[in-house]
Amino acid sequence: MTKPRRGANVADLRAALGPLAWAEPLLDRFFNAKEFDEFLERILAAGRSDFFTSAKEQAQLSSSWSDECLARIPRQGPLIVMSNHPHGLADGIVAMDFLLRARPDALVVGNRWLARIPGIRPWLIEVNPFDPEQSDLENIAGTRRILSHLKAGGCILTFPAGEVSSFCFKNLQVQDATWSPQIARIARKVNASILTMHLAGQNSPLFHSLGSLHPKIRTIMLLREFLSHRGKVIRIRTAKAVSATQLEDHPDDDEATSFLRLRCDLLANKNEKVAHA
Repeated sequence: MTKPRRGANVADLRAALGPLAWAEPLLDRFFNAKEFDEFLERILAAGRSDFFTSAKEQAQLSSSWSDECLARIPRQGPLIVMSNHPHGLADGIVAMDFLLRARPDALVVGNRWLARIPGIRPWLIEVNPFDPEQSDLENIAGTRRILSHLKAGGCILTFPAGEVSSFCFKNLQVQDATWSPQIARIARKVNASILTMHLAGQNSPLFHSLGSLHPKIRTIMLLREFLSHRGKVIRIRTAKAVSATQLEDHPDDDEATSFLRLRCDLLANKNEKVAHA
């Protein structure tokens, strides 16, 4: 097996900082680049087919959910799962580990740099938020793959905010950015059901404080935050799936997306007995 290139993910994120690249040694130390490389090497050494369960174990992450939460996932037919994005990489790992228990055909839409993680490619639909010159073409390719998978009756996990939750000064709280209406548009096009998922928690005050200075600082801090979540239990909640027919009550894609986001937000206060952790 090929050893992952050192700092592969850090290098991609560092490139987003542009002028700050001169501070590479300091960045590597502050953002725990070496420790993240060791995490990648442990995944590679494990060589397991259950990638997300293995990654969750190697990252020392835990998750919890109720029996009802898992039972709400439709077992067949085109399905889009829309989730909030409070942490970063940890969200994709725990959400896919959970989702694959009901939908072995699930794929996740994620940033291009995630493809650097050994073993993730079979489940990843890549998009590129970093390079304006390449992102349009790559995102078109990603959309085509999403449509193809859904038309075949598959399941897609997406984080429609397109970025990790951040502190909103207007509302004085940590929340997702505006959700993209593209997912509702795709659901109508392929007659897919939509299930909203809520992941509890948030990143550290340091992340939100420094991230408020510039979005690129927030982006490159994600590796440090990921490593800080060791030992954390992320609570997963789901709502009942909404059919494409039910979306007809919200003919405008922006309106439909606001409706779906509200369903996600309301899950934060849903109390069900935890059966799995």
